[in-house]
Amino acid sequence: MLTESLQFLQELQLFGSSFGLERTFQLAELAGSPHSAASQFRGTDSKPLRFVHVAGTNGKGSVCAMLEAVYRAAGLRVGLYTSPHLVRFGERIQINHQPISDHCLVQLVQEMKGLLSGCPELRPTFFEVVTVMALIYFRKQNVDLVIWETGLGGRLDATNIITPLVSVITNVQLDHTEWLGSNLAAIAGEKGGIIKPRVPLVTGCQEEEALAVLRRIAQSQNAPFHQAVPGSPSYDVAAGLTLNLLGRHQISNAALVLKTTELLRSHFPVDGAVMEQALRTVEWPGRFQVLPFGEGRLILDGCHNLDGVQSFKQAFVELFPGHKASFIVGMLEDKNWKSMVREIEPLASDWVVVPVNSKRTVPAEKLADELRSIRPGVEVTVSAAAREALDLVSGKKLAVVAGSLYLIGEVLEILQGARTSERGLNEWSARLKP
Repeated sequence: MLTESLQFLQELQLFGSSFGLERTFQLAELAGSPHSAASQFRGTDSKPLRFVHVAGTNGKGSVCAMLEAVYRAAGLRVGLYTSPHLVRFGERIQINHQPISDHCLVQLVQEMKGLLSGCPELRPTFFEVVTVMALIYFRKQNVDLVIWETGLGGRLDATNIITPLVSVITNVQLDHTEWLGSNLAAIAGEKGGIIKPRVPLVTGCQEEEALAVLRRIAQSQNAPFHQAVPGSPSYDVAAGLTLNLLGRHQISNAALVLKTTELLRSHFPVDGAVMEQALRTVEWPGRFQVLPFGEGRLILDGCHNLDGVQSFKQAFVELFPGHKASFIVGMLEDKNWKSMVREIEPLASDWVVVPVNSKRTVPAEKLADELRSIRPGVEVTVSAAAREALDLVSGKKLAVVAGSLYLIGEVLEILQGARTSERGLNEWSARLKP
């Protein structure tokens, strides 16, 4: 049954990714409006869901992981909804750090099939269906708080049918420009679409062009506006903490978490010692994750846009001063990949180039040619797949896998010895522009 359920979800990708909330609202209504506080959700005694909604160009996954760890450590039953998954689909829908079970996943898919059979004209997308599945699951499981990550953008993202207790926008950078806009102001307008009337907003955004847009939206919604940026009390406290997630950029993410918990104190108080312990132990794979690898170490970082690469570079230089590494790299064509490889090129002693397992991949030979043009004479090996690439760097003291979360997922799958792959469920293509 699990195979058939995953196949059903896979087939939904044929509909593409379509921006807009109408279908998600309709599908949620068919399911009994599990997201709505006013809903009795089919007469069950489940309590209404409460959310923290997290958007942003980079860091939103880390912020979600930190928030989940903090509130779980405080004794709450915490739902976590994120995307994409790295290895298993169940990573997207978790309660108290436990991915949804195969049994519950099969049940939810059967429920969705039943709902859709009575409304064949709806034709929802993969992400819309999974988003409503998560809402049903969290409502049935009586979670206390849901940490709710946007997929793409915010304003027209399927996750935006909810009203949270706090909205978080980590930052605004140039990414997904084909769909979200070609400048920071336009992208800020899309991400700022998660701001709800009178719901506090916390942001780590520092670019004035984007900040002006976020402030304007918050003012129009009478939403209290808070920044957690260098110089703010939250950032200063975060800078003094020991974080398990590596890199200076994680201080910015922790500052957002501290400010969010402050705003939620009347709902969910958290002891300071509990919070510090959670941040010392939180895990979020594939984000400057350092693993033992043979006689050396392997760093996995899904830095998938220019801002992410710059954060990775800063972390690498600070944590491994004076070192260079063998890089396994694969990137997607719809990213600013030429600028990305130029940014990290000084850190590399040599390269192994692989295609990403996606139709959006930069062809490996094309990426290799770019690297050779940046530094003529550098050793660049083109590999057919990640497994072969790992074998090529197995004797190195320090190696890095970077450039795409899809590639990170493939490497983790290999390292974990997974027998079947569910990474294909991450593939998407846009059907409409917002």
